[in-house]
Amino acid sequence: MNSQNPPTTEPAYLEDRDVFDDIDLRDIAATILGSWPIILAFAVIGFCIGRYQVFVTPKTYQADALLQIESNSNQARIALSQTAELIEPRTELPSEIEILNSRMVLGEVAKQTGLDIVARPSFMPFVGEAIWRKHDGAQFGKPPGFVDPFVRDRHAWGGESITVSRLDVPQPLENRTFIVAASGDESYDLLDSQYRKLANGRVGELVTAELSQGLIQIYVRNLKSPPGRLFYVSKRSPQVAARKIRQSLNAKTRGGGRSSSPILELTYSSENPEEAERILNEVLSVFQQQNVERRSAEAEKTLEFLETQLPDLRDQVETAESRLNQFKVKQGTADLTQETSIVLERAVELDRARNELVQQRAEALRRYTDNHPVVESINEQIRQIDAQRSQVDARVQQLPDAQQQALRLTRDVEVLTELYVSLLNRAQELEVVKSGTIGNVRIIDPPVRPLAPSGPNTASLMGITFVASLLVAVTIILVRYFLHNGVNDPSVIEKTLGMATFGVIPFSPAQTKLLSSANSGESEISLLALKSPNSPTMEAVRSARTALFFAQMGAKNNIVSISGPEPGVGKTFISANLSAALAMADKRVLLIDADMRRGTLHEVFGADRSPGLSELISGQATIGEVASPTMIGNLYLIKSGTIPPNPAELLVSDRFSAAVKKLSESFDIVILDTPPVLAVTDAAVIGRLAATNFIVLKAGAHSIRMVEDTVKRFSASGASVTGTIFNQMGRNERGRYGYGYSYNYGARHGHYSYAYESKRGD
Repeated sequence: MNSQNPPTTEPAYLEDRDVFDDIDLRDIAATILGSWPIILAFAVIGFCIGRYQVFVTPKTYQADALLQIESNSNQARIALSQTAELIEPRTELPSEIEILNSRMVLGEVAKQTGLDIVARPSFMPFVGEAIWRKHDGAQFGKPPGFVDPFVRDRHAWGGESITVSRLDVPQPLENRTFIVAASGDESYDLLDSQYRKLANGRVGELVTAELSQGLIQIYVRNLKSPPGRLFYVSKRSPQVAARKIRQSLNAKTRGGGRSSSPILELTYSSENPEEAERILNEVLSVFQQQNVERRSAEAEKTLEFLETQLPDLRDQVETAESRLNQFKVKQGTADLTQETSIVLERAVELDRARNELVQQRAEALRRYTDNHPVVESINEQIRQIDAQRSQVDARVQQLPDAQQQALRLTRDVEVLTELYVSLLNRAQELEVVKSGTIGNVRIIDPPVRPLAPSGPNTASLMGITFVASLLVAVTIILVRYFLHNGVNDPSVIEKTLGMATFGVIPFSPAQTKLLSSANSGESEISLLALKSPNSPTMEAVRSARTALFFAQMGAKNNIVSISGPEPGVGKTFISANLSAALAMADKRVLLIDADMRRGTLHEVFGADRSPGLSELISGQATIGEVASPTMIGNLYLIKSGTIPPNPAELLVSDRFSAAVKKLSESFDIVILDTPPVLAVTDAAVIGRLAATNFIVLKAGAHSIRMVEDTVKRFSASGASVTGTIFNQMGRNERGRYGYGYSYNYGARHGHYSYAYESKRGD
């Protein structure tokens, strides 16, 4: 490994790398487990949400019933099958379910049960209704103590109730909310939605209020409430009322919907068991009633048609009989010859057949159009009979005049009489069909009052919210993981950019405690090498010290710069402790805080900022005045000094380079803690003076692109990067960010491990 001769060509990404090559399932698992605080927080949130859902979700009761949809209703229909066949089409079960869910049925149910009127108290948001619902009656209208700061007089807390038996509003005001304000002594004020008073009334009296849209009438049958409570009432439109019932009503088939007598199961859910039974009973009643009415409607319509025809036909029969009697009186006799009787019989037969076909066509036209095949078939039969009648009429023309007239009069009487009797019999049959219609819906199991609530399922509700919260937590962790493009593995830098790694420094909890103590004023020094020299982190720093010795072999000078891509990577921590480790190895070390903008090395050693480097470069102080010894032997420190207005100009000056070169002659190693490379140009300028330049990378904090830009920034200024030092490895396994790296870096990459027993609990 030649650390002084970095690649002269720009590093290129591996072209054959796949996006899934970087996915490590063990790393993902470690990420999830390392983020246990997030999972725990969401688990607690999920548990609280689940408990809240259980608290606010009301108990529901479900009433059920079984129906059988039969193909024929009774024996009367079977006996009159020919007549019933014309007016009774086969019923399919899916259509019955749609009828059951229609506004025709459910709208009528809403009217009969009062579900088209909504009347409820005013509740405090989120928990008020649940508190009111769970009221046991001991403290009527009294809120629990934990909601005292949120109590309002208008809210109901337990036991308040109102029953509105009648609410009539104009159509434009349907689904609009009105307010009933209890005023005590069973009296109340009727308000509009803007709290404007419309009328005053008492329980048990019909109250009328006049608005511009029309009259409002309300009848409050019961009002149990302390004064000041508000109740919201509204009149639902038929479509809204039907939709509300449909949301709680469920219909499904049993045994297949195409069987001869399929079974239909109905269920209705409500917060009140009595209401569930009552409403489902009403649904069945209305459904049966409309079923009977629908099945008898065809017979009724046909009967109405026949009843309009029978009086006229009776008058025609009477007129025909009168004409025949007059003819007999005038002629003295009306006997027909044998030939005339044969012709009469044939003519009557044809007329009777034609009249029946005309009646069938009249009924068919009520169902079909003129071009329908059924109508065209009847018309064709009528044409054939008319042709035969023409032949009979020709034979009649050959008879004597008296016989012709007697034949026509007799034929009219017989045909009309026979037609009248036929229609009268048909009407009687339809009367029997109509009166015998009982519907094809048979109730097998009527609704009964449910004994126990059907929901909510507490365990299921809690489980769903708990699992959902865990899924959200894991999703957030994985999104952060996959969106995070920071480098966690030093080998990625080595393979991608061709840069050597000179040190892997694990995260040190002891350093965190030192910083906390320094910030709180308990300690002035936060140098880990002094406070916890035997920690695993310091062992890693010593390994980096060894790598630095090899990097310095053959170097053109003993100047080392330590920088990073951005602030917060720990370059000051590395600079201070690496310098201390070198000094402890009998090297004469000078540590220079070259970050004259935000340098903090003086805080690490518990010293003042000035005099320092800025005073040295500007000529306000000498080397002897600024290079001060530290509490560690062989380690000297030049602080950043007073913050100058032009730090970059001071660093590019000849005075700075001359001072650094002169100082390097007096020390074995000179280490410069520089500002971030990508933030300012100071580090690149300083890097030209140093033979060894290290970039400190914080594990998981930088992308490949950011590291590459840092290297390019050095190259653009004429400096070269010797290698990288990875800092804070294993921080995430301690539960900070969850990337799953620990102190056994050597075991994962070097196939060995180093066991160390800390003497100070680090």
